[in-house]
Amino acid sequence: MAKEFTKVAKVHAAGSGLNTKLQEAIGRSLKAHYDDLIHAPVPDKFLELLARLEARERNGRPQGSHDERG
Repeated sequence: MAKEFTKVAKVHAAGSGLNTKLQEAIGRSLKAHYDDLIHAPVPDKFLELLARLEARERNGRPQGSHDERG
C-alpha cells in the first residue's frame, strides 16, 4: 500500500511545481512525525471513554439516554 501511495503522490505532485528532492524530504519528515504518533500510547482517559461506550453497546443502552453526568 505504501508503494501505491508513493506512486499516486508522485503523479499528483508532479504538477505542483515542487522538485522531487523537496517532495521526498517533506514526505520523510511527515512519515517520521506520524510514525511517532501512531506508536504513541493511547491516553487513559480515551481508553476509559471507549470502554464506557463499548459497555453501553453491549447492554443495549440507547446513545441518547441519561448518563451519570445528570
